[in-house]
Amino acid sequence: MIDFNSRSPLPQTLKVALGAVMLLAILDHTRIFFHYWNTSPTDLETNALPLFFTRTVSHFFAPAVFFLSGVQCQFYGRNVPKRKMSVILVKKGVALILLEFAVNNFLYTFDPYYRTIGIFILAMLGISLLLLALLIHLPSRILLAFSIIGILGHHFLDGIHYGGESYVNILACLLHHQKFIETKTCLFIINYTILPWTPLLWAGYALGWCFDQDIPEAKRKRQLIVLGLSCIIVFVLLRSTGWYGETSKWNLGTSTFPVTLMSFFDLTKYPASLCLLTLTIGSLFLFVAFIENKTSVITDLLMEYGNHSLFIYLFSTFILHMTAMLTLPLEGISIWTMVITPASYFTDSPLENHGFPLIAVYGIWLFFVIIIYKVIGHYHQLVKK
Repeated sequence: MIDFNSRSPLPQTLKVALGAVMLLAILDHTRIFFHYWNTSPTDLETNALPLFFTRTVSHFFAPAVFFLSGVQCQFYGRNVPKRKMSVILVKKGVALILLEFAVNNFLYTFDPYYRTIGIFILAMLGISLLLLALLIHLPSRILLAFSIIGILGHHFLDGIHYGGESYVNILACLLHHQKFIETKTCLFIINYTILPWTPLLWAGYALGWCFDQDIPEAKRKRQLIVLGLSCIIVFVLLRSTGWYGETSKWNLGTSTFPVTLMSFFDLTKYPASLCLLTLTIGSLFLFVAFIENKTSVITDLLMEYGNHSLFIYLFSTFILHMTAMLTLPLEGISIWTMVITPASYFTDSPLENHGFPLIAVYGIWLFFVIIIYKVIGHYHQLVKK
């Protein structure tokens, strides 16, 4: 998601992994715009497994992007002096923050008045880069220690709640708590918080050496498998015991098996719980080890998505939102209803009953995966020029 152009020599397996999670992001955006509006996919009492896991698999996107962005920074900075790298990170961070507020917020809402402003993934990536610009001067072991403390320890802040809407409280929520701030004219949303997302990017930077192609392939795969299985084991232990690492409880023996299964994987994303991060990052390590040196039509397609992830993220949001808007007249609804405003989040929104069944959502997703792949080819030619 961070555009370093050709000077970002990420290994092909990581580009494939980034491309894979990009498809999950597109799936989630397709669900948002085309499935029944304001439907909560994690409502265990009213939803079935397909809708729940359609949302759940999208959780793999953000952790992978933050971690791989850190790896990307480490690979790029190997031949760049630390002082110069700090300047580059500051520029990239500011650019991502501006891109979030000026472009991505608009693509999500289509509201020219910007009445809904959110701190989503791009803004938090930018903030993470600004903080990394200060910390890259530390030894990698110290930076890794800071990242582990932030990832493991952020749940100690779960019980602290900030009332009011003062600047101090808003900054405190930016550190660790999701918050919706509604004024007379605007809705401000804090979805992505500094903890634990920023330490996750630091961890990617500190652990970038794990993906070094100079390490023998067998040893590299063994390291990734050990890291992946260790994370998965931690997830299973924490989630099964409920001792730490997740605020939501899961049902054992009190509901049907599908509800029990959904409750076990009903993990908190805002802010991301330790259980969610260990599951997703552990799976990322295992996936990278599995696809090592594997080539096929699918990996080639995924690599194209990984090579242009930032462009695809923005373009897919635009094209999905635009197409969803154009389908509204089929149900007798004005296309302008798909201009997302603060009122769109309430249950009496005109969008409330608009949407398509989940099977149609998957068909639309596959259609746009192909369309976007075609667009990538033209975009790649423009970038080369």
